Amino acid sequence: MSNAANPLTSDPIALWAMLAEERAENERLRQIIKELQRHRFGRRAESLPVDQLLLGVVEGGIPTEATVAHVLVAKYADHLPLFRQAQIYSRQGVNLDRSTLADWVGKAAFLLRPVHERLFERLKASTKLFADETTAPVLDPGRGRTKTGQLFAYARDERPWAAPIRRV
Repeated sequence: MSNAANPLTSDPIALWAMLAEERAENERLRQIIKELQRHRFGRRAESLPVDQLLLGVVEGGIPTEATVAHVLVAKYADHLPLFRQAQIYSRQGVNLDRSTLADWVGKAAFLLRPVHERLFERLKASTKLFADETTAPVLDPGRGRTKTGQLFAYARDERPWAAPIRRV
């Protein structure tokens, strides 16, 4: 019986030969994978059509964390809608579409998800939890009027409370 048919041989020379064969086969397969990756992801795959190079999207292309933070603070703390922020940026010579700003807000929300989940877990673990649901008018610029939005606020307070007894 040959060594290839009996992989559990105890002959050290045969084991070394099998190991060398396996290593050679692994190296051959790795080279094939590298060639496929080079073909799929190499320079030719990364080349852009000429008309794509003519697009002008924003100088630098990717917003800094400070820019995204500014958009978020303006939207949520200063109650400045994205379409108004786009107008403000436009007056300063930076043409940003509202959909671009919305994309930044969405990506920031995704990245802040672990913080949200941790806060929510802390809220749920509280013995005293307070909640408030409030409706507020929200501008709907596409339709030229407002629609009703809902805000939910949650708070916890673990401080002891002992109000004085009031006698009537």
